[in-house]
Amino acid sequence: MEYRYGKPEGVVVHETANYNDSISGEINYAMNHYNSAFVHSYVDDSRIINVANTDLKCWGSGGGGNARFVQFEQVEVHSADSFASEVNNAAYYTAYLLNKYGLGVQTEQNGSGTIWSHHNVSQNLVDTDHTDPDGYWTTNANSFFGTGYNMATFTELVEYYYVQF
Repeated sequence: MEYRYGKPEGVVVHETANYNDSISGEINYAMNHYNSAFVHSYVDDSRIINVANTDLKCWGSGGGGNARFVQFEQVEVHSADSFASEVNNAAYYTAYLLNKYGLGVQTEQNGSGTIWSHHNVSQNLVDTDHTDPDGYWTTNANSFFGTGYNMATFTELVEYYYVQF
């Protein structure tokens, strides 16, 4: 199925909300349940694994998000080094996708932008009520580094990688 304008308009960041799973486990689950939900890619602290063609839409954030965005899941990791590596991988991958599709770097604001969280989709579009990756980022950033982490901070890291392409 194609995007509403023939190509992605941005990227949606998800988080699996599954404390005890691995990237392989999440991919296996998605492959066995693709009729109800699937995303294009999975990211952890050491890998970015693409499982679906990003030129075609996926089924991960409701009708409004699916028609517009490439989507990937962050798999939960459990150490400071792993979390920092995973966020870097996610930012690099987001920058790569934005560059691939000729899109700029802009955090979602008032329903527009090229970098969205699943929470942003829930707030601005239809058919979903998820709030990821907010809780995952906040909990890990606070626990491991005594600070916060949000979409604005993530976008700064995406920009760092984007200008390198």
